[in-house]
Amino acid sequence: MTPVLLVACVMGPQESTLVDDLQVVAVLAEPPEAGPGQSIALETVVVDTTDEGYDLWQWTCLGETCSPVEDTLFIPPTLPASEEPIPVFHWTLACRPGLCEDIEPTQDAPALLEDLPMEGVSLGLRWLGISTRERANPTIECAADGLCQVDGDFSEYSAVYPYSDVPGWETPSAELVPGDTEVELSWVGEESGTAWVVIVDGQGGVGLWTGDI
Repeated sequence: MTPVLLVACVMGPQESTLVDDLQVVAVLAEPPEAGPGQSIALETVVVDTTDEGYDLWQWTCLGETCSPVEDTLFIPPTLPASEEPIPVFHWTLACRPGLCEDIEPTQDAPALLEDLPMEGVSLGLRWLGISTRERANPTIECAADGLCQVDGDFSEYSAVYPYSDVPGWETPSAELVPGDTEVELSWVGEESGTAWVVIVDGQGGVGLWTGDI
């Protein structure tokens, strides 16, 4: 009889979840959609684990027009009012001091990375909407063991993405479906640190939990 060798699959901490440099973790928007003449408050969450500091550029692109933006996006009152959301693409570029200069708002933001170093630079993208419908961001609260309570209007594209400043997340991401109220993420880290868990509802809404792990 030929012996059968059974091999256990051990994943361990996933490298994609470890934040060990400069990283744009999330851009929070309240509300995630707003109508003409209204505003969206923006909060950019950048993790700088080396404490070297960084410069930040943010801009939004509506159609062919891209404009710098800081902590508030004002929707022009001249735009048509509609319940069908008009997409606005919001880009965030964080760079170590002196690495990025003369950054101009552009639709092709990834092209900016071609002339920049791999380390000390982080580019983030999120979708905002212009519409008259009222939508709320999803919410998430996690325990130290990785069990998270979630709430939101989830679509088939909803997901959760965990990050931490020490190795430990065995789950690189987890999908959500409509009706979900909790999601279990696997933490196998041996050190204690800070965790950031991002939840997206697949419709432009984003939530964030931050805590010790």
